[in-house]
Amino acid sequence: MRTIKSGSKGKKVKEMQELLLQIGYSLTIDGQFGNESEKAIKDFQFNHGLKPDGMVGDITWKALLVALPEIEVLRPGTQNDKVKELQQLLIKLNFKLSADGDFGKKTKKALMKFQAKAGLKKDGIAGPKTVMALREKVAQNEQVRPATGITHVSDDGIGQSKNTWDSISDTRIKTLHPLVRDRFMEFIVRAEKELNKKLRVTSALRTIKMQNKLYAQGRTKPGKIVTNAKGGKSYHNFGLAIDVVEIKNGKALWNNPEWDKIAELGKSLGLEWGGDWVSIKDKPHFQFSFGKSTKKLYSLYKSGKRDGEYVFLK
Repeated sequence: MRTIKSGSKGKKVKEMQELLLQIGYSLTIDGQFGNESEKAIKDFQFNHGLKPDGMVGDITWKALLVALPEIEVLRPGTQNDKVKELQQLLIKLNFKLSADGDFGKKTKKALMKFQAKAGLKKDGIAGPKTVMALREKVAQNEQVRPATGITHVSDDGIGQSKNTWDSISDTRIKTLHPLVRDRFMEFIVRAEKELNKKLRVTSALRTIKMQNKLYAQGRTKPGKIVTNAKGGKSYHNFGLAIDVVEIKNGKALWNNPEWDKIAELGKSLGLEWGGDWVSIKDKPHFQFSFGKSTKKLYSLYKSGKRDGEYVFLK
């Protein structure tokens, strides 16, 4: 595709802005590649190991598509579990309907009312923008992870912090399993307060479908090999892991000389550190496994013992 950059305008710029918004970056959808869009795309490139030049060519465009949350477009007449999840979100916002998985007239009417209130296109179709707006509204109202009925559990004095220093990290932490979200939030907050280190979450939930896409890269799809884990073999796939990097003076310290200090804090919060692994050490990686292997978690996932992407752990 033609490279778009600062000063570009039109349909492709608007598409880029919509992708960034869906991924979690805050910007205006106006089709104008201005300072706001340039900053957002540079942040995205930086966070995904790309050259932060603010220009969107083939490589950055593909990275945007890979990072896009897996949100199915739901329309009237659709009947599946995704519709049920949509209805559950609407019910949590006090709309009167049944979570039966059938996208009928009542669901469409409730959805259109929500879209009108949220300033979205009132079309009665649950696309990415509408679903994300629903999830965020539910999260704000109930302090429950979007798209799930599993309530946060704060234990061991963990869960007092509601925001980190970094809105990008906050957005990514919101994609984690609700039973670990507070723990990872606490980790980032305490790293800043106790270690004077600003950690940014570079990766959080990767759905099994997203993981398989990454695994195919360099094998059956174009590109370089970026992972050796198939879908279901990473704790990221269950929202139980994050990768982090320290941001100092606006730059990422990928080869951080003080990983041991960061790891000590993480382990004090019950997190497992990838730097302790014997075979392949992964120092930016932290996880909370609930004592379950990825094989067990994948078994729970396939058996349907889950709410959306999140398996039942207790």
